[in-house]
Amino acid sequence: MILVNDSLPDDAPLVVLLHGYGADDRDLTGLVPYLPKEFRYASLRAPQRGPGGMGFQWFPLRFRPDGMSLDTSAEAVAGISADAVTAAEGVWAELDGLPAAPRAMVGFSQGAITGMQAWRLRPDGFVCGAVLSGYVAVGELPGDAEFARRRPPVFWGRGLQDAVIPGPAIAATTPWLAEHATVTEHIEPYAGHEVTLAELQALSAFLREYLGGAEG
Repeated sequence: MILVNDSLPDDAPLVVLLHGYGADDRDLTGLVPYLPKEFRYASLRAPQRGPGGMGFQWFPLRFRPDGMSLDTSAEAVAGISADAVTAAEGVWAELDGLPAAPRAMVGFSQGAITGMQAWRLRPDGFVCGAVLSGYVAVGELPGDAEFARRRPPVFWGRGLQDAVIPGPAIAATTPWLAEHATVTEHIEPYAGHEVTLAELQALSAFLREYLGGAEG
């Protein structure tokens, strides 16, 4: 775990950063200079080494026989959901050791999937959250009803040229968020699997609105 702005008081709002597949806890710290300076940041590292020692992964990916595209079969999708729950439990194991403070979750790609699973397990665990180039895994989790009752603020940022996230995952996430959350959607028509400056500006405004005014 890498802590940024750790000189701020322990009860200052905390943004939890969850990186994508093949990266590590240093990856999303590069976004921090573009995000609100009044918050503390905790960038977590995924627990598993990626294939061939390439970075880290929250859970293994499942590919089609061509080895290039993600497997979107019902079995593979259910497996990802279950694996992401296991990863999410590990996220809470790390966060439970930190001082109590209002928290937001910001996840990119696989980190967003894991972060949403963690939030669904503990609907009161985050004040708000951001799904960047990611999606919500399928299946019902024990906290989903409470999550829907709370309808917490969720920032969903994505590029329409993203060739990594399967279309069916986006199609399933749209109604799920509409039914369970208060959604701020930021769509970049020409962006791919990435985070743009405009997206960071919109995310900063979102965090200031929903995390900045939160009480510990």
